[in-house]
Amino acid sequence: MQRMSALDASFLEFEGAVTHVHIGSVAMLEGPPPGYDELREAVLGKLSQVPRYRRLVRFVALEAGRPVWVDDRHFNLDYHLRRTALPAPGGDAELRRLVGREAAAGEVLTSLSGFAPPLLLALAERTGTRVPQHNINTVTTNGPGPQYPLYAAGRRMLEAFPYVPLGGHVRVGVAIFSYDGALTFGVTGDYDTAPDIDVLCDGIEHDMAKLLDAAGARGGQRRARRSSPGSSRARETAGA
Repeated sequence: MQRMSALDASFLEFEGAVTHVHIGSVAMLEGPPPGYDELREAVLGKLSQVPRYRRLVRFVALEAGRPVWVDDRHFNLDYHLRRTALPAPGGDAELRRLVGREAAAGEVLTSLSGFAPPLLLALAERTGTRVPQHNINTVTTNGPGPQYPLYAAGRRMLEAFPYVPLGGHVRVGVAIFSYDGALTFGVTGDYDTAPDIDVLCDGIEHDMAKLLDAAGARGGQRRARRSSPGSSRARETAGA
């Protein structure tokens, strides 16, 4: 048993039915894709290094103290590790719709590596969704990631797009993640409120290209999609 930190307890307090103080990501790995059993074994082999992934939150009687982390005696990896397939043709549009459906269902979409610092993204969610500032309808946050390659089941992670759930009156969220010399932007939007978030994504890519030009960082230093340091890409996710 471990007492929850004051910071984590504050995040839990802010969590609500329409305010989700968790993060996720969509990781792009080099192919060929691993089989389910291979991926399961890779995750299982790392679980001993991250005890938090195998714990539950328990509240103290009469709220006499902060909640505690306890080991889940019935932990079942198969409950947490799911697989699904994209419909044909299996491109970016189908992936965006899949992530949007997962978000609308309230499921937690997480990366295998757990590299994105939850503090930075959760703080932005806390500020953007709990403070009654009615003139604010979007929040932007950033998470610095490792500047070296990560691997899952022997496959190198080429890109990782961060995902921040929407909450409260915030209907568009932008998360920025740096990894292995590149920047990626994850843009989440409520389709009923912001059906044209692709305009925002196009603008991000356009202006980032201008910044790279101004810095003299384009040309040979910018590699192609999913493989080059010094690049930047934006991906939008439309939620229900």
